[in-house]
Amino acid sequence: EPEPEVNWCRYENSFLYSYAGDSFNNLEDAQNACLSNAQCNGITQEPYNNNRYTQRVGPEIHNSFLYSYAGDSFNNLEDAQNACLSNAQCNGITQEPYNNNRYTQRIGPENSRLESNW
Repeated sequence: EPEPEVNWCRYENSFLYSYAGDSFNNLEDAQNACLSNAQCNGITQEPYNNNRYTQRVGPEIHNSFLYSYAGDSFNNLEDAQNACLSNAQCNGITQEPYNNNRYTQRIGPENSRLESNW
């Protein structure tokens, strides 16, 4: 029986949760790796990481987060907020559902709308 055809779709200004494997310098290599990786459900291009293409677990597409980590992560929002207030690099908190719902200090300050996904 022939392999099913794969159709990749591009989604601007979005990202997929959780890394699923290696990252690549070009989309074609990332797609080929993803197709042979049972944990990979898509690719996210990271403009803040030399435009690397990263394999992601996904599969839900998200469109809002504060970019770049600014410090430690915490189990509760209050501790993360207190740490952020005393951290000159921190401009906000992102809760990561793919990371046991931990609260992470982020540089931000704007929602990143630069990533692309396939």
